[in-house]
Amino acid sequence: MKIKILFSFFACIVLLFAFTSKTFAEVIHSFDTQILAHKDGSMDIAERILYDFEKIDRHGIYRYIPTFSKVGD
Repeated sequence: MKIKILFSFFACIVLLFAFTSKTFAEVIHSFDTQILAHKDGSMDIAERILYDFEKIDRHGIYRYIPTFSKVGD
């Protein structure tokens, strides 16, 4: 009887590890931003992002950069 219980436990453990699902993680390897602010309020912005989607097809990164901002009163 103990052998059957032990065998069942061992079989469950083997099946648990045999059918694990693979997970994928998105990774940002590097993120570089250069911002140049001019006296007239305009800015030059350049970003370089090295983004790894692994094996998943994705749309990319959505970015929102405001075109104006109120400063002070």
